[in-house]
Amino acid sequence: RPHLERQEIHAWKGCRIVYTGARLDQADLDVWETVLHIARQQELGDECRVTAYQLLKKLGKIDTGANRATLNLRLSRMKKTAVVVRVSGFTGFEGSLIEEVYRAEDNKAYVIRLNQKLDVLFEENQFTLVNWSVRRSLEGKPLAQWLHSFYSTHSKLVFPLKMETLIKLSGASLENPRSARQTLKKA
Repeated sequence: RPHLERQEIHAWKGCRIVYTGARLDQADLDVWETVLHIARQQELGDECRVTAYQLLKKLGKIDTGANRATLNLRLSRMKKTAVVVRVSGFTGFEGSLIEEVYRAEDNKAYVIRLNQKLDVLFEENQFTLVNWSVRRSLEGKPLAQWLHSFYSTHSKLVFPLKMETLIKLSGASLENPRSARQTLKKA
């Protein structure tokens, strides 16, 4: 995975995202959204206690050593991030996606603490619920998952977007524009 250093991520108009860390993918997003789902009934910044089994079950994965190792890797990768989100010139958030993550090796339990400053991103009208069963049905098709999430969160678009805009926003490769457009159509 490439490591990005203060890399600006293509974002919607009025929003600027600057990212530092290993490039994340849709499977990392699945883990992130699962952690958010589990932690949603408590204050951000409070300890979220969860077992590897619980996380893997919510992700639709079998609790195996390989899946636990992948889960550990994904949580560590998100811990090592630095994200700056600016909306209309105001810094809405700056910090890591996961503030702390501890693992108890004996019972495979995690203690995860999300950055409490993330709350500005989850105020009323600042987030959209994604249909998890649809997202899960698209597993292994990262561009299709991205499109599903994008259109779920932008359901009130009143104008069509150019394919080049979708390709840039998705982070898909632009090395071969024709191939990228065909991949986008298929997704």
